[in-house]
Amino acid sequence: MIRLNELSPNELSSLRYLKNLFYVRRNSLNNKVISINEHKMWFNINKNKLIIYTIQSNNRIIGYIRYDKINNQNYYLNYMLIREFHGKRIMKQSIISSFKKLKIKQNHNFLFLNAITLLVNIKSTRLLKKLDFRLIETKDSHLLFRKKI
Repeated sequence: MIRLNELSPNELSSLRYLKNLFYVRRNSLNNKVISINEHKMWFNINKNKLIIYTIQSNNRIIGYIRYDKINNQNYYLNYMLIREFHGKRIMKQSIISSFKKLKIKQNHNFLFLNAITLLVNIKSTRLLKKLDFRLIETKDSHLLFRKKI
């Protein structure tokens, strides 16, 4: 059974582990390995602007969905799922569930979500289109999508 939970402080190292997987870094805007200290510092600086949900299967973290707050009604969406769970519609359903949780948590009638993906990350581009994100900009190596929820 798949569960979506808000990140607890003791799960932060699991997030770093997932972010540092080679195939995750290959499809990320920042593709460098992140040290423990860098990750802790990043989290402490940004924690008030972040909403992070872990995707869990049998009490194992298999992915995450992160919202970075730009302002009260605008967020950046970031997500990942470990490879063995790809192609099972888990991420699509998890993101849809996270939309509902985010709207309730932020107590707004609507929010704008932005997502950036690399041009070469075809799976992410397809997923965002299936979630009704609209392509609003193409830059050198990436695409910017937007959605109102």
